[in-house]
Amino acid sequence: MTLAWWEGLLIGLVQGLTEFLPISSSGHLVLAEHLLGIEAQGVFLEVTVHVATLVSVVIVYRAKIAELIRDMVTGGKEGWWYVGLLLLASIPAGAVGILFRDYFERTFHSLPALGWNFLITAGLLWSTRYAVRRPPPAVESRVSVLQAVTIGLAQALAILPGVSRSGATIAAGLWGRLAPARGVESLDLLRVALVDDAPLELQRRGQLVVRDRHFLRQQHESAH
Repeated sequence: MTLAWWEGLLIGLVQGLTEFLPISSSGHLVLAEHLLGIEAQGVFLEVTVHVATLVSVVIVYRAKIAELIRDMVTGGKEGWWYVGLLLLASIPAGAVGILFRDYFERTFHSLPALGWNFLITAGLLWSTRYAVRRPPPAVESRVSVLQAVTIGLAQALAILPGVSRSGATIAAGLWGRLAPARGVESLDLLRVALVDDAPLELQRRGQLVVRDRHFLRQQHESAH
Protein backbone atom coordinates (compact mmCIF):
# COMPACT_ATOMS: atom_id res chain seq x y z
CA MET A 1 0.00 0.00 0.00
CA THR A 2 1.46 3.36 -1.09
CA LEU A 3 1.21 6.16 1.43
CA ALA A 4 -0.58 9.22 0.01
CA TRP A 5 1.01 12.62 0.56
CA TRP A 6 -1.90 13.83 2.70
CA GLU A 7 -1.67 10.70 4.87
CA GLY A 8 2.01 11.38 5.44
CA LEU A 9 1.18 14.99 6.27
CA LEU A 10 -1.43 13.95 8.83
CA ILE A 11 0.93 11.42 10.42
CA GLY A 12 3.60 14.12 10.62
CA LEU A 13 1.15 16.54 12.24
CA VAL A 14 0.13 13.92 14.79
CA GLN A 15 3.77 13.30 15.64
CA GLY A 16 4.62 16.99 15.85
CA LEU A 17 1.60 17.90 17.97
CA THR A 18 1.93 15.02 20.43
CA GLU A 19 5.70 14.50 20.79
CA PHE A 20 6.23 17.25 23.34
CA LEU A 21 2.99 16.73 25.26
CA PRO A 22 2.53 14.03 27.94
CA ILE A 23 0.07 12.05 25.80
CA SER A 24 2.25 9.49 23.94
CA SER A 25 3.18 10.32 20.35
CA SER A 26 3.71 6.66 19.43
CA GLY A 27 0.29 5.72 20.80
CA HIS A 28 -1.41 8.46 18.81
CA LEU A 29 0.54 7.45 15.69
CA VAL A 30 -0.79 3.91 16.03
CA LEU A 31 -4.30 5.27 16.63
CA ALA A 32 -4.04 7.61 13.63
CA GLU A 33 -2.90 4.72 11.40
CA HIS A 34 -5.97 2.70 12.43
CA LEU A 35 -8.37 5.61 11.94
CA LEU A 36 -6.91 6.42 8.51
CA GLY A 37 -6.72 2.77 7.49
CA ILE A 38 -2.97 2.97 6.97
CA GLU A 39 -1.10 -0.32 7.05
CA ALA A 40 2.29 -0.44 8.77
CA GLN A 41 4.76 0.95 6.24
CA GLY A 42 7.91 -0.31 7.88
CA VAL A 43 10.51 1.67 9.75
CA PHE A 44 11.02 4.47 7.23
CA LEU A 45 8.01 6.60 8.12
CA GLU A 46 8.30 6.03 11.86
CA VAL A 47 12.01 6.86 11.92
CA THR A 48 11.53 9.92 9.72
CA VAL A 49 8.94 11.58 11.94
CA HIS A 50 10.96 10.79 15.08
CA VAL A 51 14.21 12.08 13.57
CA ALA A 52 12.42 15.32 12.69
CA THR A 53 11.51 15.90 16.33
CA LEU A 54 14.99 14.81 17.40
CA VAL A 55 16.47 17.55 15.20
CA SER A 56 14.24 20.13 16.90
CA VAL A 57 15.45 18.95 20.32
CA VAL A 58 19.09 19.31 19.24
CA ILE A 59 18.40 22.83 17.98
CA VAL A 60 16.64 23.93 21.18
CA TYR A 61 19.32 22.42 23.45
CA ARG A 62 22.31 23.15 21.22
CA ALA A 63 23.84 25.45 23.85
CA LYS A 64 23.50 22.82 26.61
CA ILE A 65 24.87 20.07 24.35
CA ALA A 66 27.80 22.27 23.32
CA GLU A 67 28.44 23.08 27.00
CA LEU A 68 28.52 19.38 27.90
CA ILE A 69 30.88 18.55 25.02
CA ARG A 70 33.16 21.47 25.88
CA ASP A 71 33.22 20.48 29.55
CA MET A 72 34.08 16.88 28.66
CA VAL A 73 36.85 17.89 26.26
CA THR A 74 38.42 20.23 28.81
CA GLY A 75 38.30 17.55 31.51
CA GLY A 76 35.45 19.00 33.53
CA LYS A 77 33.78 16.58 35.94
CA GLU A 78 30.27 18.02 35.65
CA GLY A 79 29.98 17.22 31.93
CA TRP A 80 31.14 13.62 32.37
CA TRP A 81 28.80 13.21 35.36
CA TYR A 82 25.79 14.43 33.41
CA VAL A 83 26.54 12.34 30.31
CA GLY A 84 27.17 9.32 32.53
CA LEU A 85 23.75 9.75 34.11
CA LEU A 86 22.14 10.02 30.65
CA LEU A 87 23.79 6.75 29.63
CA LEU A 88 22.75 5.15 32.93
CA ALA A 89 19.15 6.27 32.37
CA SER A 90 19.17 4.73 28.87
CA ILE A 91 20.09 1.24 30.13
CA PRO A 92 16.62 0.21 31.41
CA ALA A 93 14.95 0.97 28.05
CA GLY A 94 17.54 -1.11 26.21
CA ALA A 95 17.22 -4.01 28.67
CA VAL A 96 13.42 -3.99 28.58
CA GLY A 97 13.46 -3.80 24.79
CA ILE A 98 15.62 -6.94 24.65
CA LEU A 99 13.80 -8.96 27.30
CA PHE A 100 10.26 -8.18 26.16
CA ARG A 101 10.81 -7.85 22.43
CA ASP A 102 8.23 -10.49 21.49
CA TYR A 103 5.55 -8.89 23.64
CA PHE A 104 6.13 -5.45 22.11
CA GLU A 105 5.97 -6.91 18.60
CA ARG A 106 2.67 -8.68 19.34
CA THR A 107 0.94 -5.73 20.98
CA PHE A 108 2.45 -2.71 19.23
CA HIS A 109 -0.56 -2.19 16.94
CA SER A 110 -3.18 -3.66 19.29
CA LEU A 111 -6.00 -1.20 19.98
CA PRO A 112 -7.10 -2.91 23.26
CA ALA A 113 -3.50 -2.77 24.54
CA LEU A 114 -3.28 0.84 23.38
CA GLY A 115 -6.37 1.72 25.41
CA TRP A 116 -4.95 0.17 28.58
CA ASN A 117 -1.64 1.95 28.03
CA PHE A 118 -3.43 5.29 27.66
CA LEU A 119 -5.00 4.58 31.06
CA ILE A 120 -1.53 3.95 32.51
CA THR A 121 -0.46 7.38 31.25
CA ALA A 122 -3.58 8.93 32.76
CA GLY A 123 -2.82 7.27 36.10
CA LEU A 124 0.77 8.51 36.09
CA LEU A 125 -0.30 12.06 35.31
CA TRP A 126 -3.03 11.95 37.97
CA SER A 127 -0.51 10.81 40.56
CA THR A 128 1.52 14.00 40.10
CA ARG A 129 -1.29 15.91 41.85
CA TYR A 130 0.00 14.33 45.05
CA ALA A 131 3.69 14.51 44.17
CA VAL A 132 3.63 18.30 43.82
CA ARG A 133 2.09 18.69 47.28
CA ARG A 134 5.34 17.64 48.91
CA PRO A 135 7.75 20.45 49.81
CA PRO A 136 10.41 20.99 47.09
CA PRO A 137 14.10 20.55 47.91
CA ALA A 138 15.62 23.55 49.63
CA VAL A 139 18.40 23.77 47.05
CA GLU A 140 18.14 22.67 43.43
CA SER A 141 20.95 20.14 43.15
CA ARG A 142 22.20 18.17 40.18
CA VAL A 143 20.48 14.98 39.11
CA SER A 144 21.37 12.06 41.38
CA VAL A 145 22.06 8.44 40.43
CA LEU A 146 18.75 7.33 41.97
CA GLN A 147 16.83 9.99 40.05
CA ALA A 148 18.56 8.95 36.81
CA VAL A 149 17.65 5.29 37.36
CA THR A 150 14.04 6.25 38.16
CA ILE A 151 13.81 8.29 34.97
CA GLY A 152 15.36 5.39 33.06
CA LEU A 153 12.70 3.01 34.38
CA ALA A 154 10.02 5.50 33.31
CA GLN A 155 11.59 5.57 29.83
CA ALA A 156 11.50 1.78 29.75
CA LEU A 157 7.80 1.74 30.61
CA ALA A 158 7.19 4.27 27.85
CA ILE A 159 8.35 1.83 25.17
CA LEU A 160 4.72 0.70 25.19
CA PRO A 161 2.69 2.71 22.66
CA GLY A 162 0.17 4.73 24.62
CA VAL A 163 2.44 5.22 27.64
CA SER A 164 3.74 8.76 27.31
CA ARG A 165 7.51 9.07 27.52
CA SER A 166 7.34 12.68 28.65
CA GLY A 167 4.44 12.00 31.02
CA ALA A 168 6.17 9.03 32.65
CA THR A 169 9.44 10.93 32.94
CA ILE A 170 7.82 14.03 34.41
CA ALA A 171 5.91 11.88 36.92
CA ALA A 172 9.09 10.02 37.87
CA GLY A 173 10.97 13.29 38.25
CA LEU A 174 8.30 14.88 40.43
CA TRP A 175 8.06 11.83 42.68
CA GLY A 176 11.87 11.83 42.86
CA ARG A 177 11.77 15.49 43.94
CA LEU A 178 13.53 16.62 40.79
CA ALA A 179 12.93 20.26 39.88
CA PRO A 180 10.48 20.46 36.93
CA ALA A 181 12.94 22.35 34.73
CA ARG A 182 15.59 19.69 35.39
CA GLY A 183 13.11 16.95 34.61
CA VAL A 184 12.13 18.41 31.25
CA GLU A 185 15.78 19.02 30.34
CA SER A 186 16.72 15.45 31.29
CA LEU A 187 13.82 14.10 29.22
CA ASP A 188 14.77 16.06 26.13
CA LEU A 189 18.47 15.20 26.38
CA LEU A 190 17.50 11.55 26.82
CA ARG A 191 15.81 11.78 23.41
CA VAL A 192 19.26 12.46 22.00
CA ALA A 193 20.96 9.76 24.10
CA LEU A 194 18.38 7.16 23.06
CA VAL A 195 18.28 8.44 19.46
CA ASP A 196 14.50 8.64 19.97
CA ASP A 197 13.30 5.08 20.50
CA ALA A 198 16.51 3.42 19.31
CA PRO A 199 16.28 0.51 21.80
CA LEU A 200 12.83 -0.48 20.56
CA GLU A 201 13.74 -0.04 16.91
CA LEU A 202 16.88 -2.14 17.34
CA GLN A 203 14.98 -4.94 19.06
CA ARG A 204 12.30 -4.93 16.37
CA ARG A 205 14.87 -4.79 13.56
CA GLY A 206 14.31 -8.33 12.30
CA GLN A 207 10.59 -7.79 11.74
CA LEU A 208 11.08 -4.27 10.41
CA VAL A 209 13.74 -5.22 7.89
CA VAL A 210 11.41 -7.79 6.35
CA ARG A 211 8.55 -5.27 6.42
CA ASP A 212 10.73 -2.58 4.85
CA ARG A 213 11.80 -4.85 2.01
CA HIS A 214 8.16 -5.65 1.28
CA PHE A 215 7.26 -1.96 1.41
CA LEU A 216 10.12 -0.96 -0.91
CA ARG A 217 9.16 -3.73 -3.32
CA GLN A 218 5.58 -2.39 -3.41
CA GLN A 219 6.82 1.13 -4.03
CA HIS A 220 9.01 -0.08 -6.89
CA GLU A 221 6.18 -2.05 -8.47
CA SER A 222 3.73 0.83 -8.19
CA ALA A 223 6.22 3.15 -9.85
CA HIS A 224 6.33 0.86 -12.87
